[in-house]
Amino acid sequence: MNKASHDRPGFTVVELLVVIAVIALLAGLLVPAVGSARARARASVSQNNLRQWGTGYVNYAANRKGLIAWEGEKTAAQMQINLRDRNRYWANVIPPLLDQDPYTDLAAPNGEVPCPPDGRNIFVDPSAEAPGIDEKYAEGKFVGWAIGGAQRQRFFFSYVPNAQLNNTLESQLDTRLGNDTQDPRHNSNKGRNTSTNIPVNPEWIDARCMRLSMIPKAAQTPILLEMRSVRRELDVEGYNEANPHPFRAEDLNRHRSDWQRFSGRHRGGGHMLMADGHVEWMSNSYVCTPVGANGPSKKGEFNKDGLTWDPLGPAVAE
Repeated sequence: MNKASHDRPGFTVVELLVVIAVIALLAGLLVPAVGSARARARASVSQNNLRQWGTGYVNYAANRKGLIAWEGEKTAAQMQINLRDRNRYWANVIPPLLDQDPYTDLAAPNGEVPCPPDGRNIFVDPSAEAPGIDEKYAEGKFVGWAIGGAQRQRFFFSYVPNAQLNNTLESQLDTRLGNDTQDPRHNSNKGRNTSTNIPVNPEWIDARCMRLSMIPKAAQTPILLEMRSVRRELDVEGYNEANPHPFRAEDLNRHRSDWQRFSGRHRGGGHMLMADGHVEWMSNSYVCTPVGANGPSKKGEFNKDGLTWDPLGPAVAE
């Protein structure tokens, strides 16, 4: 018995090293593949979120003679005004059409809102990272951008309206109205009081919102787009902190955007919901490159072949 056990063949050191090397090689091939599959899955979820938003926008427009939901007041400090408007503000009126809660119900006083890394809500892209010190957020766990005021509410959106969509429409309206302060659409009748946060005059809002029928190139005009959540999304194609992308330093505590804060987290780009209802991926480099330029730049015209930010006029940085 002892002799038989000594004669049993075993592995040599060389054979073991070869087996270990093969396993390591296979693992090296498998791990990136798994990571790539997960990234594609998260991107698919984000695309589906945008398609749902598209369904909601179309349903809203169908009930409002083609009117696109209001993008809201511009800055984070004005978010309380937006949240109080349950009849026109996009984040309040579209979700109920998708059996979701209006955002004002999620933004509870002194509470948290859906934000990364929790990507199970229609407002959040599962690929988005939580902002940190680079984004001027240093309060520990990210629970949303602060709105301010006595309510201490917060907000965070992975998907935001096209901030350029209504620019020329508003300018044309203001020119036509001139000094006619009796017209409810005039800026003097906007109806907002910054000290009491009185909601904006509905007639003023509706006059400044695009209708789907007014968009000649619907297939290339974004209604909603992915906004980046951290600056390092732009650290691709040779850009980094030492050699920054032209738009890397833009503040990200916003609830509407254009090319200046467009995503870079999905293969160096992001997704957009177009006015015709389809969702399209575009590279950040293409989106951030103005007409005639060789790469991303802050100056120039950003309406171009294949992408229209303002359907009625030029698209330039504000």
